[in-house]
Amino acid sequence: MHPHGDEVVMLMSGKVSLVLTESLEEKHIELTEQGEFFIIPKGVWHTAKTHCKTQLLFITPGQDTQQKPI
Repeated sequence: MHPHGDEVVMLMSGKVSLVLTESLEEKHIELTEQGEFFIIPKGVWHTAKTHCKTQLLFITPGQDTQQKPI
């Protein structure tokens, strides 16, 4: 979770499922085409799940990034 700004995730190759958690609800965003991207709003807990070789580009405001066990 990044409290100081939105994070951009762009799919370079492969496939990814972005899992966002807000108010105990999970939202799944599927990126399947090269160049697709999603902007994760600041303060939203998230993770990325892949099931094949995948390359992603992350543009992240890293200050005070928080992590929690999966």
